[in-house]
Amino acid sequence: DEAARFIASLRPEGQPRRALSVSFRSAPRLLAFVNDVFGAIADDNERRPYAFTYGDLDRFPVAIDEELSSQSAAAEPALGLVVGSTVRFAAEAVADEIAGLLGEATVRDKVTGIARIAQPADVAILFRSRESHREFEAALQRRGVQTYVYKGLGFFETDEIQDAVAMLRYLADPTSNLRAAAFLRSRFIRLSDEAVMRLAPDLAGTLLDGAQTDAIQALATEDRIVLTKARASVKRWASLVDRVTPAELLDDVLAESAYHVEIRGVRRLQARENLKKLRGLIRRIQNRGWATLARIADHLQRLAVGDESNATIDAVDAVSLMTVHAAKGLEFPVVFVVNIGRGTGGARAPIRIATSSDGSPAVAIADFQSEADEETQTREREETKRLLYVALTRARDRLYLSATAQDGTCRTGRGSLGEVLPKSLIDLLAHTSRVTESSRTVCWTPAGGAHTFLARRHDLSAQ
Repeated sequence: DEAARFIASLRPEGQPRRALSVSFRSAPRLLAFVNDVFGAIADDNERRPYAFTYGDLDRFPVAIDEELSSQSAAAEPALGLVVGSTVRFAAEAVADEIAGLLGEATVRDKVTGIARIAQPADVAILFRSRESHREFEAALQRRGVQTYVYKGLGFFETDEIQDAVAMLRYLADPTSNLRAAAFLRSRFIRLSDEAVMRLAPDLAGTLLDGAQTDAIQALATEDRIVLTKARASVKRWASLVDRVTPAELLDDVLAESAYHVEIRGVRRLQARENLKKLRGLIRRIQNRGWATLARIADHLQRLAVGDESNATIDAVDAVSLMTVHAAKGLEFPVVFVVNIGRGTGGARAPIRIATSSDGSPAVAIADFQSEADEETQTREREETKRLLYVALTRARDRLYLSATAQDGTCRTGRGSLGEVLPKSLIDLLAHTSRVTESSRTVCWTPAGGAHTFLARRHDLSAQ
């Protein structure tokens, strides 16, 4: 708006605004759905300069005859709802739906526009925030579907990186019982919880100097065998600390422990590239000057609280998992927008400084709700509407919404995408109990028209 006013002042006789409303990406039914969603949530009476608007110029032109021909040409639904009582169950239902689409559903090829069978790389799962992507990743892996966690999600949360960091931190301080516990439970050793409990608290001594011989003999056979082998290897690895570079030590431990066996499966490519990326991080630190293993291990621990991305791989055969922010500018034939009800709002800061509507600073303390607090919440809500617009317009052929619902209620947290969705659509997500084995479709009827959804619940998918 500011740019338009500025340009209009330069050329009063001109028309500074042009609407780019034609979409060549999404199928007509998806465009009609987007029009109805944002027509329902836009507040025409909102006069704030940052308000989300969706007027006539913003609506996608959808030719009725084109939409009807699209519906008749494709019997498969373009919209879907996926609901579970928990995030884990919702993830299982989403994974079931994706597994059913692959090899059976048809999508339009982005280059040729010709219909073809859907492949894993045609599917994206979008999150409002970073939480819970592991549940969806694991659910897909259990079905043999490869995944790629994209840009800013979970490098230090992956199993292989947690294992490697646990190993390096232990070798940097082998006298620490806490670090020894993490190392024993990693996939380098895989000692059982019961064995760790029996050997505690002197876990470091058990690994390094051969203490607790009687306790070790009392362990289960597999625990006793792996611990005996680990003790022999740890002595050699510990002797190499600061005699070889940390990167060389990592390579040595990975090779001697045959860790590549642990990363076999559908995630093997991502796991292998993540370990290569970790090795690269360590080498870059080394190249800045002499660094002990202890300093590098502590530095990796500090990095773990950030948003380091997974290593980049060729996601030709993988379902992409990413935040909505990361999806800006991208498109996929099939998109699942999940965790609709999960927000980003945590506890409020005890002292808050913000700008009120007139531009003056305002301070709020504890539970006091100032005008600036309300202004901040309103601004965040408008930004969430824009983020929802990004999420719903990434799909070319199919769009699914997924949430958790219990007892006919779908709760939406502050800052969630569901918070700004039309209430009638949230109610539709919450009441999928109407879905039966013989009829798995539900209908949403906003003021602008009607939209049919394929509905999937976890309990139905498990039957």
